[in-house]
Amino acid sequence: MDSVEKFFKALADPEGTDEPDNQAAASQLSEALDVFLKDPPSQDPDYQYLVNHAHKGYKKGPATAAYFRQQLAQLALQKTFHRKDKSFKARQLKYHKWLACGMKNETWPFAKGKPPGCPSTTRIALLANPSSCAACHKTGANLRCPGCSFQDEKHVVEKTTYCNKKCLKDHYDTHKPICEGRVTVYRAAVLLEFIFMAMQEATYVYPLGKVYEKNGIVYLIDDSWDRAGMTGRPIFFPFPKHLVESADIHRAPMCKSMDLAFIQPKNVIRPVCQVSSGRALNLCLHRHIALKLTLTSEEKYVIDLTAAQFGWIEILAPWETWTELRVGKWRSETFKPATGELRAFVQQHNLESYQQEVRGMILRSVMQELNIALRAAPEHLSFDKVLKAHKEDWRKTEYEIMQMVRQRIYLLVTSEYHKPYFRLWLGPGPTFAAQLAREQASALKEVWMSGREFDRLKSSGADMKRIWADRVQTKFKRLEVKKDAGAA
Repeated sequence: MDSVEKFFKALADPEGTDEPDNQAAASQLSEALDVFLKDPPSQDPDYQYLVNHAHKGYKKGPATAAYFRQQLAQLALQKTFHRKDKSFKARQLKYHKWLACGMKNETWPFAKGKPPGCPSTTRIALLANPSSCAACHKTGANLRCPGCSFQDEKHVVEKTTYCNKKCLKDHYDTHKPICEGRVTVYRAAVLLEFIFMAMQEATYVYPLGKVYEKNGIVYLIDDSWDRAGMTGRPIFFPFPKHLVESADIHRAPMCKSMDLAFIQPKNVIRPVCQVSSGRALNLCLHRHIALKLTLTSEEKYVIDLTAAQFGWIEILAPWETWTELRVGKWRSETFKPATGELRAFVQQHNLESYQQEVRGMILRSVMQELNIALRAAPEHLSFDKVLKAHKEDWRKTEYEIMQMVRQRIYLLVTSEYHKPYFRLWLGPGPTFAAQLAREQASALKEVWMSGREFDRLKSSGADMKRIWADRVQTKFKRLEVKKDAGAA
Protein backbone atom coordinates (compact mmCIF):
# COMPACT_ATOMS: atom_id res chain seq x y z
CA MET A 1 0.00 0.00 0.00
CA ASP A 2 1.21 3.50 -0.84
CA SER A 3 2.74 5.19 2.23
CA VAL A 4 0.32 8.15 2.09
CA GLU A 5 -2.74 5.89 1.90
CA LYS A 6 -1.24 3.71 4.63
CA PHE A 7 -0.81 6.79 6.84
CA PHE A 8 -4.44 7.88 6.43
CA LYS A 9 -5.67 4.33 7.02
CA ALA A 10 -3.83 4.31 10.36
CA LEU A 11 -5.76 7.32 11.66
CA ALA A 12 -8.90 6.99 13.78
CA ASP A 13 -12.06 6.35 11.75
CA PRO A 14 -13.77 9.75 11.43
CA GLU A 15 -17.36 8.55 10.92
CA GLY A 16 -19.66 8.95 13.87
CA THR A 17 -17.41 11.21 15.97
CA ASP A 18 -17.23 14.96 16.61
CA GLU A 19 -14.26 14.74 18.99
CA PRO A 20 -11.17 15.52 16.86
CA ASP A 21 -8.83 16.06 19.80
CA ASN A 22 -9.59 13.11 22.07
CA GLN A 23 -6.54 11.44 23.57
CA ALA A 24 -6.92 8.11 21.73
CA ALA A 25 -7.15 9.80 18.30
CA ALA A 26 -4.15 12.00 19.12
CA SER A 27 -2.04 8.99 20.11
CA GLN A 28 -3.07 7.17 16.95
CA LEU A 29 -2.07 10.12 14.76
CA SER A 30 1.27 10.49 16.55
CA GLU A 31 2.06 6.79 16.03
CA ALA A 32 0.98 6.96 12.37
CA LEU A 33 3.34 9.89 11.80
CA ASP A 34 6.22 7.96 13.33
CA VAL A 35 5.66 5.11 10.86
CA PHE A 36 5.01 7.45 7.92
CA LEU A 37 8.39 9.18 8.28
CA LYS A 38 10.14 5.79 8.10
CA ASP A 39 8.17 4.49 5.10
CA PRO A 40 9.48 4.84 1.52
CA PRO A 41 8.58 8.00 -0.49
CA SER A 42 5.24 8.20 -2.28
CA GLN A 43 4.19 9.49 -5.69
CA ASP A 44 1.12 11.09 -4.12
CA PRO A 45 1.04 14.85 -5.05
CA ASP A 46 0.60 15.78 -1.37
CA TYR A 47 3.44 13.62 -0.07
CA GLN A 48 5.95 16.46 0.23
CA TYR A 49 3.43 18.70 2.02
CA LEU A 50 2.79 15.95 4.57
CA VAL A 51 6.49 15.21 5.05
CA ASN A 52 7.42 18.88 5.45
CA HIS A 53 4.84 19.44 8.19
CA ALA A 54 5.58 16.12 9.83
CA HIS A 55 9.21 17.21 10.24
CA LYS A 56 8.31 20.81 11.10
CA GLY A 57 6.29 20.00 14.18
CA TYR A 58 7.46 16.53 14.99
CA LYS A 59 7.63 15.47 18.60
CA LYS A 60 5.77 12.46 19.88
CA GLY A 61 2.61 13.30 21.79
CA PRO A 62 -0.58 15.40 21.71
CA ALA A 63 1.20 18.64 20.69
CA THR A 64 2.34 17.09 17.41
CA ALA A 65 -1.12 15.66 16.77
CA ALA A 66 -2.77 19.06 17.30
CA TYR A 67 -0.27 20.83 15.03
CA PHE A 68 -0.48 18.23 12.26
CA ARG A 69 -4.28 18.07 12.37
CA GLN A 70 -4.30 21.81 11.69
CA GLN A 71 -2.15 21.30 8.59
CA LEU A 72 -4.36 18.41 7.40
CA ALA A 73 -7.36 20.73 7.71
CA GLN A 74 -5.56 23.38 5.65
CA LEU A 75 -4.72 20.80 2.97
CA ALA A 76 -8.32 19.55 2.92
CA LEU A 77 -9.65 23.08 2.33
CA GLN A 78 -7.75 23.21 -0.96
CA LYS A 79 -9.31 19.97 -2.21
CA THR A 80 -12.47 18.97 -4.03
CA PHE A 81 -13.59 15.39 -3.59
CA HIS A 82 -15.39 13.06 -5.97
CA ARG A 83 -18.34 11.42 -4.27
CA LYS A 84 -17.17 7.98 -5.46
CA ASP A 85 -13.69 8.39 -3.96
CA LYS A 86 -13.68 5.89 -1.07
CA SER A 87 -9.94 6.04 -0.35
CA PHE A 88 -8.75 6.45 3.24
CA LYS A 89 -7.12 9.73 2.27
CA ALA A 90 -10.38 11.14 0.87
CA ARG A 91 -12.34 10.06 3.96
CA GLN A 92 -9.89 11.69 6.35
CA LEU A 93 -9.57 14.90 4.34
CA LYS A 94 -13.36 15.20 3.97
CA TYR A 95 -13.60 14.94 7.75
CA HIS A 96 -10.85 17.50 8.34
CA LYS A 97 -12.49 19.87 5.87
CA TRP A 98 -15.70 19.53 7.88
CA LEU A 99 -13.76 20.36 11.06
CA ALA A 100 -12.09 23.38 9.46
CA CYS A 101 -15.42 24.71 8.21
CA GLY A 102 -16.89 24.69 11.69
CA MET A 103 -18.47 21.27 12.23
CA LYS A 104 -21.79 22.35 10.74
CA ASN A 105 -24.58 19.83 11.33
CA GLU A 106 -25.94 20.29 7.81
CA THR A 107 -22.60 19.60 6.05
CA TRP A 108 -21.61 16.28 7.70
CA PRO A 109 -19.62 14.56 4.90
CA PHE A 110 -20.64 10.94 5.49
CA ALA A 111 -23.82 8.93 5.08
CA LYS A 112 -23.75 7.57 8.64
CA GLY A 113 -23.24 9.15 12.06
CA LYS A 114 -24.67 12.58 11.23
CA PRO A 115 -24.73 14.78 14.38
CA PRO A 116 -28.26 15.55 15.62
CA GLY A 117 -29.57 19.08 16.00
CA CYS A 118 -30.45 22.28 14.16
CA PRO A 119 -28.57 23.87 11.23
CA SER A 120 -25.67 26.15 12.09
CA THR A 121 -27.55 29.32 11.08
CA THR A 122 -30.30 28.76 13.67
CA ARG A 123 -30.75 31.74 15.98
CA ILE A 124 -30.60 30.98 19.68
CA ALA A 125 -33.39 33.53 20.11
CA LEU A 126 -35.70 31.18 18.19
CA LEU A 127 -34.76 28.19 20.32
CA ALA A 128 -35.10 30.13 23.59
CA ASN A 129 -38.67 31.15 22.79
CA PRO A 130 -41.22 29.96 25.38
CA SER A 131 -44.87 30.20 24.35
CA SER A 132 -46.56 29.17 27.61
CA CYS A 133 -47.65 31.64 30.28
CA ALA A 134 -45.29 31.73 33.31
CA ALA A 135 -48.28 32.37 35.60
CA CYS A 136 -51.10 30.09 34.42
CA HIS A 137 -49.08 27.85 32.03
CA LYS A 138 -51.54 28.18 29.15
CA THR A 139 -49.98 27.97 25.68
CA GLY A 140 -50.05 30.73 23.10
CA ALA A 141 -48.80 33.46 25.45
CA ASN A 142 -47.21 36.40 23.61
CA LEU A 143 -46.90 39.20 26.19
CA ARG A 144 -43.29 39.52 27.36
CA CYS A 145 -41.91 40.85 30.62
CA PRO A 146 -40.50 44.23 29.46
CA GLY A 147 -37.61 44.17 31.93
CA CYS A 148 -35.69 41.02 31.09
CA SER A 149 -36.50 40.25 27.45
CA PHE A 150 -33.25 40.93 25.61
CA GLN A 151 -33.35 39.71 22.02
CA ASP A 152 -31.40 42.25 20.03
CA GLU A 153 -28.60 41.60 17.55
CA LYS A 154 -25.89 40.67 20.03
CA HIS A 155 -27.48 39.55 23.27
CA VAL A 156 -30.08 36.86 23.86
CA VAL A 157 -31.62 36.03 27.22
CA GLU A 158 -34.63 33.77 27.33
CA LYS A 159 -37.83 35.77 27.69
CA THR A 160 -40.68 35.25 30.15
CA THR A 161 -44.13 35.27 28.53
CA TYR A 162 -47.65 35.88 29.85
CA CYS A 163 -51.21 35.63 28.54
CA ASN A 164 -52.07 39.18 29.55
CA LYS A 165 -51.25 42.00 31.96
CA LYS A 166 -53.21 40.33 34.76
CA CYS A 167 -51.02 37.24 34.61
CA LEU A 168 -47.94 39.44 34.51
CA LYS A 169 -49.13 41.35 37.60
CA ASP A 170 -50.12 38.19 39.50
CA HIS A 171 -46.69 36.65 38.82
CA TYR A 172 -44.70 39.80 39.68
CA ASP A 173 -43.49 38.81 43.17
CA THR A 174 -42.32 35.40 41.93
CA HIS A 175 -40.70 36.75 38.81
CA LYS A 176 -39.03 39.86 40.31
CA PRO A 177 -35.80 38.21 41.62
CA ILE A 178 -35.40 36.28 38.35
CA CYS A 179 -35.94 39.46 36.34
CA GLU A 180 -33.40 41.46 38.37
CA GLY A 181 -30.83 38.66 38.05
CA ARG A 182 -31.19 38.58 34.26
CA VAL A 183 -30.94 42.38 33.95
CA THR A 184 -27.80 42.42 36.12
CA VAL A 185 -26.11 39.68 34.10
CA TYR A 186 -27.07 41.29 30.79
CA ARG A 187 -25.63 44.69 31.75
CA ALA A 188 -22.48 43.13 33.20
CA ALA A 189 -22.02 41.17 29.96
CA VAL A 190 -22.34 44.36 27.89
CA LEU A 191 -19.63 46.11 29.91
CA LEU A 192 -17.41 43.05 30.07
CA GLU A 193 -17.57 42.61 26.31
CA PHE A 194 -16.73 46.27 25.74
CA ILE A 195 -13.73 46.14 28.11
CA PHE A 196 -12.52 42.86 26.63
CA MET A 197 -12.79 44.00 23.01
CA ALA A 198 -11.21 47.40 23.71
CA MET A 199 -8.29 45.63 25.40
CA GLN A 200 -7.95 43.09 22.57
CA GLU A 201 -7.91 45.79 19.89
CA ALA A 202 -5.34 47.94 21.73
CA THR A 203 -2.88 45.10 22.39
CA TYR A 204 -2.68 43.24 19.10
CA VAL A 205 0.68 41.48 18.56
CA TYR A 206 0.69 39.93 15.10
CA PRO A 207 1.81 42.02 12.11
CA LEU A 208 -1.40 41.37 10.19
CA GLY A 209 -0.87 42.09 6.51
CA LYS A 210 -3.95 40.76 4.72
CA VAL A 211 -7.47 39.55 5.45
CA TYR A 212 -9.59 37.76 2.89
CA GLU A 213 -12.36 35.19 2.64
CA LYS A 214 -12.15 32.08 0.49
CA ASN A 215 -14.54 29.12 0.36
CA GLY A 216 -16.27 30.30 3.53
CA ILE A 217 -13.03 30.62 5.58
CA VAL A 218 -11.73 34.01 6.75
CA TYR A 219 -7.92 34.02 6.48
CA LEU A 220 -5.76 36.30 8.62
CA ILE A 221 -2.36 36.40 6.91
CA ASP A 222 0.62 37.65 8.87
CA ASP A 223 2.76 40.34 7.32
CA SER A 224 6.53 40.28 7.69
CA TRP A 225 7.88 39.66 11.19
CA ASP A 226 11.19 40.76 9.64
CA ARG A 227 9.87 44.27 9.10
CA ALA A 228 8.46 44.44 12.64
CA GLY A 229 11.78 43.34 14.18
CA MET A 230 14.16 45.26 11.91
CA THR A 231 12.29 48.56 12.31
CA GLY A 232 11.69 48.20 16.05
CA ARG A 233 7.90 48.19 15.96
CA PRO A 234 6.26 48.46 19.42
CA ILE A 235 5.02 45.09 20.70
CA PHE A 236 1.40 46.34 20.81
CA PHE A 237 -0.45 48.25 18.15
CA PRO A 238 -4.16 48.69 17.39
CA PHE A 239 -5.89 45.93 15.44
CA PRO A 240 -5.77 47.03 11.75
CA LYS A 241 -9.53 47.43 11.22
CA HIS A 242 -8.99 48.94 7.78
CA LEU A 243 -8.04 45.47 6.51
CA VAL A 244 -11.33 43.96 7.62
CA GLU A 245 -14.62 44.36 5.79
CA SER A 246 -16.77 43.39 8.78
CA ALA A 247 -16.22 45.16 12.09
CA ASP A 248 -17.17 42.10 14.17
CA ILE A 249 -14.57 39.72 12.79
CA HIS A 250 -12.03 40.11 15.53
CA ARG A 251 -14.24 40.11 18.14
CA ALA A 252 -17.97 39.02 37.50
CA PRO A 253 -21.64 39.26 37.08
CA MET A 254 -23.84 38.78 40.18
CA CYS A 255 -24.42 35.05 40.26
CA LYS A 256 -24.31 31.98 42.45
CA SER A 257 -21.32 30.42 40.76
CA MET A 258 -19.07 30.98 37.75
CA ASP A 259 -17.10 28.36 35.81
CA LEU A 260 -14.73 28.37 32.88
CA ALA A 261 -16.20 26.21 30.12
CA PHE A 262 -13.77 24.61 27.64
CA ILE A 263 -15.67 23.58 24.53
CA GLN A 264 -15.15 22.10 21.08
CA PRO A 265 -17.13 24.55 18.87
CA LYS A 266 -19.56 23.22 16.29
CA ASN A 267 -21.99 24.87 13.88
CA VAL A 268 -19.47 27.65 13.28
CA ILE A 269 -20.93 30.20 10.86
CA ARG A 270 -17.71 31.96 9.81
CA PRO A 271 -14.52 29.93 10.39
CA VAL A 272 -11.26 31.87 10.83
CA CYS A 273 -7.79 30.62 9.89
CA GLN A 274 -4.64 32.47 10.92
CA VAL A 275 -1.57 31.82 8.75
CA SER A 276 1.81 32.64 10.31
CA SER A 277 5.25 31.57 9.10
CA GLY A 278 3.78 28.92 6.83
CA ARG A 279 1.68 27.34 9.59
CA ALA A 280 -2.10 27.29 9.55
CA LEU A 281 -4.11 27.77 12.74
CA ASN A 282 -7.81 27.11 12.21
CA LEU A 283 -9.72 28.20 15.32
CA CYS A 284 -12.43 25.59 14.79
CA LEU A 285 -10.00 22.82 15.70
CA HIS A 286 -9.06 24.28 19.07
CA ARG A 287 -10.97 24.44 22.30
CA HIS A 288 -12.92 27.60 22.94
CA ILE A 289 -13.29 29.21 26.37
CA ALA A 290 -16.43 30.85 27.73
CA LEU A 291 -17.98 31.64 31.13
CA LYS A 292 -20.75 29.46 32.52
CA LEU A 293 -22.90 31.32 35.06
CA THR A 294 -25.40 29.96 37.55
CA LEU A 295 -27.70 32.68 38.91
CA THR A 296 -29.27 32.68 42.36
CA SER A 297 -32.49 31.62 40.61
CA GLU A 298 -30.57 28.49 39.41
CA GLU A 299 -30.90 29.63 35.78
CA LYS A 300 -27.73 28.91 33.82
CA TYR A 301 -26.25 31.21 31.15
CA VAL A 302 -23.11 31.50 29.07
CA ILE A 303 -21.08 34.65 28.47
CA ASP A 304 -19.11 34.15 25.26
CA LEU A 305 -16.94 37.24 24.78
CA THR A 306 -15.13 35.98 21.69
CA ALA A 307 -18.19 34.59 19.89
CA ALA A 308 -17.61 36.90 16.91
CA GLN A 309 -14.60 34.87 15.76
CA PHE A 310 -17.05 32.09 14.87
CA GLY A 311 -19.67 34.37 13.31
CA TRP A 312 -21.97 34.00 16.32
CA ILE A 313 -23.81 37.16 17.36
CA GLU A 314 -24.88 36.26 20.91
CA ILE A 315 -22.47 36.93 23.75
CA LEU A 316 -25.12 36.03 26.33
CA ALA A 317 -27.41 33.02 25.98
CA PRO A 318 -29.18 30.28 27.99
CA TRP A 319 -26.62 27.58 28.75
CA GLU A 320 -28.59 24.50 27.67
CA THR A 321 -29.77 26.03 24.39
CA TRP A 322 -26.28 27.33 23.61
CA THR A 323 -24.55 23.99 24.28
CA GLU A 324 -27.11 22.06 22.23
CA LEU A 325 -26.49 24.25 19.17
CA ARG A 326 -22.85 25.29 19.54
CA VAL A 327 -20.94 22.65 21.50
CA GLY A 328 -19.48 19.33 20.36
CA LYS A 329 -18.16 18.43 23.81
CA TRP A 330 -17.18 20.41 26.89
CA ARG A 331 -15.71 20.36 30.35
CA SER A 332 -15.65 23.04 33.04
CA GLU A 333 -13.67 24.13 36.06
CA THR A 334 -14.27 26.76 38.71
CA PHE A 335 -13.27 30.24 37.56
CA LYS A 336 -10.49 31.77 39.67
CA PRO A 337 -10.26 35.56 39.15
CA ALA A 338 -6.56 35.61 39.98
CA THR A 339 -5.61 33.07 37.33
CA GLY A 340 -8.64 32.67 35.06
CA GLU A 341 -8.28 33.90 31.51
CA LEU A 342 -10.46 34.19 28.41
CA ARG A 343 -8.68 33.97 25.08
CA ALA A 344 -9.78 34.54 21.54
CA PHE A 345 -6.76 32.87 19.98
CA VAL A 346 -4.49 29.96 20.76
CA GLN A 347 -0.90 30.91 21.58
CA GLN A 348 1.47 30.25 18.72
CA HIS A 349 4.13 32.91 19.24
CA ASN A 350 6.41 33.55 22.22
CA LEU A 351 5.17 37.16 22.52
CA GLU A 352 1.61 36.04 23.26
CA SER A 353 2.44 34.82 26.77
CA TYR A 354 3.64 38.34 27.59
CA GLN A 355 0.56 39.76 25.85
CA GLN A 356 -1.71 37.75 28.16
CA GLU A 357 0.11 39.02 31.25
CA VAL A 358 -0.24 42.63 30.10
CA ARG A 359 -3.93 42.19 29.30
CA GLY A 360 -4.49 40.85 32.81
CA MET A 361 -2.73 43.89 34.25
CA ILE A 362 -4.77 46.26 32.06
CA LEU A 363 -8.01 44.58 33.12
CA ARG A 364 -7.14 44.90 36.82
CA SER A 365 -6.17 48.56 36.32
CA VAL A 366 -9.41 49.35 34.47
CA MET A 367 -11.57 47.71 37.13
CA GLN A 368 -9.67 49.51 39.90
CA GLU A 369 -10.14 52.85 38.12
CA LEU A 370 -13.84 52.08 37.65
CA ASN A 371 -14.34 51.36 41.36
CA ILE A 372 -12.52 54.57 42.32
CA ALA A 373 -14.68 56.61 39.91
CA LEU A 374 -17.89 55.07 41.27
CA ARG A 375 -16.91 55.73 44.90
CA ALA A 376 -15.99 59.32 44.03
CA ALA A 377 -19.45 59.99 42.56
CA PRO A 378 -21.80 62.09 44.72
CA GLU A 379 -24.13 59.09 45.12
CA HIS A 380 -21.17 56.83 46.20
CA LEU A 381 -22.30 54.15 43.78
CA SER A 382 -21.20 50.53 43.91
CA PHE A 383 -20.88 48.40 40.80
CA ASP A 384 -23.85 46.38 42.05
CA LYS A 385 -26.02 49.52 42.23
CA VAL A 386 -24.95 50.58 38.74
CA LEU A 387 -26.02 47.26 37.28
CA LYS A 388 -29.42 47.47 38.99
CA ALA A 389 -30.09 51.15 38.21
CA HIS A 390 -33.18 52.46 36.42
CA LYS A 391 -33.02 52.05 32.65
CA GLU A 392 -32.37 55.74 31.91
CA ASP A 393 -29.72 56.06 34.64
CA TRP A 394 -28.06 52.90 33.34
CA ARG A 395 -27.77 54.23 29.81
CA LYS A 396 -26.04 57.40 31.01
CA THR A 397 -23.68 55.52 33.33
CA GLU A 398 -22.92 52.90 30.67
CA TYR A 399 -21.78 55.60 28.23
CA GLU A 400 -19.57 57.28 30.86
CA ILE A 401 -18.00 53.96 31.87
CA MET A 402 -17.21 53.05 28.27
CA GLN A 403 -15.55 56.43 27.67
CA MET A 404 -13.45 56.02 30.80
CA VAL A 405 -12.44 52.45 29.87
CA ARG A 406 -11.34 53.39 26.36
CA GLN A 407 -9.31 56.35 27.64
CA ARG A 408 -7.68 54.29 30.41
CA ILE A 409 -6.62 51.51 28.05
CA TYR A 410 -5.22 54.03 25.54
CA LEU A 411 -3.17 55.81 28.23
CA LEU A 412 -1.79 52.54 29.66
CA VAL A 413 -0.72 51.18 26.29
CA THR A 414 0.77 54.38 24.87
CA SER A 415 2.48 55.59 28.06
CA GLU A 416 4.10 52.27 28.97
CA TYR A 417 4.30 49.93 26.01
CA HIS A 418 5.46 52.32 23.31
CA LYS A 419 8.79 52.88 25.07
CA PRO A 420 11.99 51.46 23.47
CA TYR A 421 12.10 48.72 26.14
CA PHE A 422 8.96 47.19 24.56
CA ARG A 423 9.98 47.51 20.90
CA LEU A 424 10.61 44.37 18.86
CA TRP A 425 13.86 43.16 17.37
CA LEU A 426 15.03 40.01 15.60
CA GLY A 427 17.33 37.99 17.77
CA PRO A 428 20.46 36.43 16.32
CA GLY A 429 20.09 33.56 13.80
CA PRO A 430 19.41 30.93 12.81
CA THR A 431 15.76 31.34 13.85
CA PHE A 432 15.65 35.17 13.86
CA ALA A 433 12.71 35.07 16.30
CA ALA A 434 10.98 38.37 17.15
CA GLN A 435 11.48 39.32 20.80
CA LEU A 436 11.35 42.34 23.08
CA ALA A 437 14.28 44.74 23.12
CA ARG A 438 14.30 45.06 26.93
CA GLU A 439 17.83 45.86 28.19
CA GLN A 440 19.15 45.85 24.60
CA ALA A 441 16.99 48.87 23.71
CA SER A 442 19.74 51.51 23.97
CA ALA A 443 22.10 49.49 21.75
CA LEU A 444 19.35 48.68 19.25
CA LYS A 445 18.64 52.36 18.60
CA GLU A 446 21.65 52.29 16.27
CA VAL A 447 20.55 49.01 14.66
CA TRP A 448 16.88 49.45 13.84
CA MET A 449 16.05 50.58 10.31
CA SER A 450 13.45 53.11 9.36
CA GLY A 451 10.40 51.76 7.60
CA ARG A 452 11.46 53.52 4.41
CA GLU A 453 14.95 51.99 4.53
CA PHE A 454 13.53 48.48 5.07
CA ASP A 455 11.09 48.84 2.16
CA ARG A 456 13.84 50.15 -0.15
CA LEU A 457 16.20 47.28 0.62
CA LYS A 458 13.41 44.71 0.41
CA SER A 459 12.23 45.98 -2.98
CA SER A 460 15.81 45.82 -4.32
CA GLY A 461 15.84 42.07 -3.74
CA ALA A 462 18.44 42.19 -0.97
CA ASP A 463 18.84 39.29 1.46
CA MET A 464 17.28 41.00 4.48
CA LYS A 465 18.28 38.30 6.98
CA ARG A 466 21.95 38.57 5.96
CA ILE A 467 21.86 42.39 6.06
CA TRP A 468 20.26 42.32 9.49
CA ALA A 469 22.76 39.79 10.90
CA ASP A 470 25.73 41.83 9.63
CA ARG A 471 24.18 45.04 10.94
CA VAL A 472 23.58 43.64 14.43
CA GLN A 473 27.07 42.16 14.62
CA THR A 474 28.80 45.34 13.38
CA LYS A 475 26.84 47.79 15.52
CA PHE A 476 27.08 45.68 18.69
CA LYS A 477 30.86 45.25 18.27
CA ARG A 478 31.26 49.01 17.79
CA LEU A 479 29.27 49.66 20.97
CA GLU A 480 31.40 47.17 22.92
CA VAL A 481 34.56 48.98 21.77
CA LYS A 482 33.11 52.33 22.91
CA LYS A 483 32.16 50.82 26.28
CA ASP A 484 35.68 49.41 26.81
CA ALA A 485 37.26 52.75 25.84
CA GLY A 486 35.02 54.60 28.29
CA ALA A 487 35.93 52.21 31.10
CA ALA A 488 39.64 52.71 30.43
